[in-house]
Amino acid sequence: MGEHPRWPSSSCVAAHFGSWSKALHAAGLSRRSLSFEESVADRVEAAWRLAAAGNTIRAIADQLGVSVSSVHNYLRARTCPDCGGPVPSPLAERCIACTAHRPTVQSLWTPQTVRDAIRAWTEEHGRPPTYHEWTPSRSRPGRWEAESPRWPSAAVVCDVYRDRADPWNAALVGAGVGVRFRRWNDDAIRAALAAFWTRTGRPPTAGDLRAPDWHGPTASTLRRRYGSIVRAWRALGPVPA
Repeated sequence: MGEHPRWPSSSCVAAHFGSWSKALHAAGLSRRSLSFEESVADRVEAAWRLAAAGNTIRAIADQLGVSVSSVHNYLRARTCPDCGGPVPSPLAERCIACTAHRPTVQSLWTPQTVRDAIRAWTEEHGRPPTYHEWTPSRSRPGRWEAESPRWPSAAVVCDVYRDRADPWNAALVGAGVGVRFRRWNDDAIRAALAAFWTRTGRPPTAGDLRAPDWHGPTASTLRRRYGSIVRAWRALGPVPA
């Protein structure tokens, strides 16, 4: 008969007291922030890898040395609009690093510097940047990622022009470059949805419509015309054979 473990696991402590920090407080000790050798991005990636391998949430928490609630946040992490890194906190808009440097980003990117960046891109490419090209992507990095932080992200541009009805196009107009308004008819939308189905084998989500490799209408266009992305797919999406 094996010897009973002397110390409880971190997940058992967190499950009993609600969190590791609360357990320290209950023991009369000062609360502390846990430190890790791995970055948040590494832990998020590890959580996804372990989950894909069939590990339970509690098993993942034990292996990573974090609470069960942290694992849930890792698996639901969103993409930071500034750097493309993971945002595990459900209440945060950006990752910790970009949030910490937010004042610097705001002071760097003003209407004038944004206009200068748009003009520089237009001169080098022969056309203005698209919203998708200036949206960071970890899965399909492009020139924006390769030359960061030379160019502002689309989210930063829209934040600088947040007082306008259409922030992105307002920035292009302010830079004096052409603004292309495409009229999406049913045939063009059907073709975009079919191309996505061919590439992925599934309907697009709102997140897919913000990705750099999406070349169809925006989510707002689909909602305005069909009521929702789901209804647009039901009306125009390809029917599996």
